[in-house]
Amino acid sequence: KQACAALSDLAIIVTINKRLISVGIINKALQTEDGVCLPSFEFRREVLRADLDRAFQTSEAFQESIQHYGNGDIDEGRRLLEAHFDTLLNCEDKHVFFLVLHRLRQQSTGGGIPGLLRKLRKNLPRNYLHVPPKFKVMVDAKPVVFQFWEKRLAELHVFPSICIDPKHSFELAMDWHYPNNGHTVSMYVGFDPIRANVSNKNKAALLIYSRKSGRLVREIEDARGMLGLATGGTDFGQGLTVIIDDHVGCLPLTPTKQDIAFGNEIAGKIHETNLTSWIGALTHVYYQHFLGKFGTKTSLGNEVKSHEQKVKRLFKRKEVSDLQTLRHGDFSTVSGISFSREKSKGKIRCVNKKSNLWTSGKATLINFRKVAPPVTPKRAIKRKDTDSSTSPSVTPVKKRAKPDCVKSAKASSRNALTIIDDDIASSSDEDPKQDDALLAEVSFLRVKCQQQDSQLEKMEAKIAAYKVHMQNLRQANESLQRLADL
Repeated sequence: KQACAALSDLAIIVTINKRLISVGIINKALQTEDGVCLPSFEFRREVLRADLDRAFQTSEAFQESIQHYGNGDIDEGRRLLEAHFDTLLNCEDKHVFFLVLHRLRQQSTGGGIPGLLRKLRKNLPRNYLHVPPKFKVMVDAKPVVFQFWEKRLAELHVFPSICIDPKHSFELAMDWHYPNNGHTVSMYVGFDPIRANVSNKNKAALLIYSRKSGRLVREIEDARGMLGLATGGTDFGQGLTVIIDDHVGCLPLTPTKQDIAFGNEIAGKIHETNLTSWIGALTHVYYQHFLGKFGTKTSLGNEVKSHEQKVKRLFKRKEVSDLQTLRHGDFSTVSGISFSREKSKGKIRCVNKKSNLWTSGKATLINFRKVAPPVTPKRAIKRKDTDSSTSPSVTPVKKRAKPDCVKSAKASSRNALTIIDDDIASSSDEDPKQDDALLAEVSFLRVKCQQQDSQLEKMEAKIAAYKVHMQNLRQANESLQRLADL
């Protein structure tokens, strides 16, 4: 209703449910200080013309609205309305919703009315989660294809049932993990390859959808601070996208249903904190899992960006009835997560990521490539064509190692660095997947060399002091010997 009133002074809504035709009217001219007037009428399909005549005879609001629709000519208005009826009744669908906006207001944005309709057709799929593929939506006689996020997000994972306590803080409640009187929301997480390529818009975004239609009610472009995540640099970036689906409708909304209103609840602040804390905890598990697979944020970001063309190809598909929807699809997920409360920080975090069970789903359309397993730093580093007996090894430095041991470990690390640098220089024609592992190993060895250099300097200083001490002892011993001779 708010959107119709903002775009036009007259809106006519027509619905067809099998044999019954319903018409609702939003007309600015009918609104008075005495109250709101939103007339509605029902017509039977078999006696449509007779029911229309009766509506014109008995309702001044109907007459005035149809006359307005005909630009002052009531007969022209009726002809246009009956033409819409004929078009809709000839559809194969038994259930139809049709909206007419008369004389759309010009918008300040470019393109005029055609531009407005293009923008509406583009934004509708993003703003509604649960419009089924078989539900036909037309804007300006052109179809609207939904299932936006199913095609947009890489490594799309679902957390199907998160239980939120609306009244008791997770920091104090005994049943904080599984509240007895909580409500559930669904959570979807993935990486947006298109947004990852935009430097100032690639931070962790949070979108909250509500009710059965899955209407977008809140969007935060950078939600890292709200979710208790690290906000520095590129942490939790790379197009990370978090979607909350309040399908049951337990989150409080404003009267216009365009935002969340925790302030309307007595314990609204607790409700909000519990919600964002759980979202932050699961987002942290998801992001750290994929960051661990690729080793660095740069490598993870490059992998996300590499799928941009695949996303664009998916959006060019006109037929999506074969795609699974968010609510009912078999998407990738993770289970077996153990959580603990960090009361000093007011956060919930995973305590044992090794117990997490990651399961791939057929409905997740874009998956990351399999990365090479990380190289264990303490193992011997072998060249591809080098015999294992001559391969250098990294010797861990002990706190009380002798100088010779330190020098030997330092020489071994530098020798390994030289060999790895040669590998990198000659890897242009080899498998590029080895580069990340080699670069990570070089970084580790350089740090190790620096530590060993520092250890060697300390040992050399101790040796010099020991030599001075021994020299003093020898001089004292000689003095005592001379005294004994006398």
